[in-house]
Amino acid sequence: MAMTRKEDQQIIAKTLSLDTSGAMTQAPICGATTHISDEFDEKTNDLKIKTTKYKKKTNNTIIELNNNNNNTMTSMNHHLTQLENYIKKYYPTLKGADLTTITDIIYMSALRNNITISELCNDLYNGILDIDSYYEANSGNIYDYIKDPKYKSFAERIKDIIVGSNGGMANVGKGEWLISLGCGIDPNTDKPYVIIIKNGQGDLEYREKKEELKWNGGKADVGKAGNQINKKFNTLIDIQDKKWVPFRKRDKEMYSIEEIKKYNSIYWKAISDNETTLLSDDELKQKIITMAFIKVFEKSDSFIMFNENGKFQRFYNIEDVNIYYRDKLHLLTGNMGFECRANQSNPIALYCNVL
Repeated sequence: MAMTRKEDQQIIAKTLSLDTSGAMTQAPICGATTHISDEFDEKTNDLKIKTTKYKKKTNNTIIELNNNNNNTMTSMNHHLTQLENYIKKYYPTLKGADLTTITDIIYMSALRNNITISELCNDLYNGILDIDSYYEANSGNIYDYIKDPKYKSFAERIKDIIVGSNGGMANVGKGEWLISLGCGIDPNTDKPYVIIIKNGQGDLEYREKKEELKWNGGKADVGKAGNQINKKFNTLIDIQDKKWVPFRKRDKEMYSIEEIKKYNSIYWKAISDNETTLLSDDELKQKIITMAFIKVFEKSDSFIMFNENGKFQRFYNIEDVNIYYRDKLHLLTGNMGFECRANQSNPIALYCNVL
């Protein structure tokens, strides 16, 4: 036999621990005594549940909850201050909003990974990365050099921190905080082993050696603006396409191989002022790469590039660069290849990816 709406709602009330007989029950959260009664409205076919709360025991419970909340907030503020003091001590150039932002990000990254702040500060001081093995490697994955696996997710988060600058120069780039924070503090100097530098002489300094770092397609450029090269190109040759740039897929259908080689050689002259014979796409790519990295090594002792997944490749000189790219030139296309602009001031550049 079908149950009435009143019976249905009485069952729901019982499921919710409501005693519909009118008995006294103990409220589960605040400890107050509650009296529950019910009335059935025949017109609307609804069950009306009336409750009357007796707050004889509530005050003590509220005080206890407030004390717990206050204790929690005090603890959180203490740990936040502890972390902020660590960062201020070892990275004193961080001020104001930059200091607050990096502290907040690191704090939440630790919280999400169940790492206490006291533990974090201690481990950051000692280094969560195996600094010696990492700096001895020419290739690998940065996350393989984390000493304790529990810090992998933490490291993946803080690698995105880009706040701060040094001396009014460029902003800190992606991955730089991960390396500097992760490599720890030198107890002999009481300073980070790896120092973030922004004076135009690389990005990171370790043992007086400067390294340029690019993460996830950062660019190595020739130092000359695309729109200026385009103007010079058009003074050297008169073709219908006044916005011609190399390596475009559509050119394969529009021009012969010999025409493209001719345009490539003239484009290289516009970049370098050097006369050349006909240049294939791969030959022009190699020349742009060499020119870009000569510029890099004028200011840095080494260069390292990372993919988003942490995979890296390190170079110490032009020979290292040319050996690496010589059998990969055909892979340098689209966003994995070069930035060549005709209308913009962006320099002609290689997107740096580990292939």
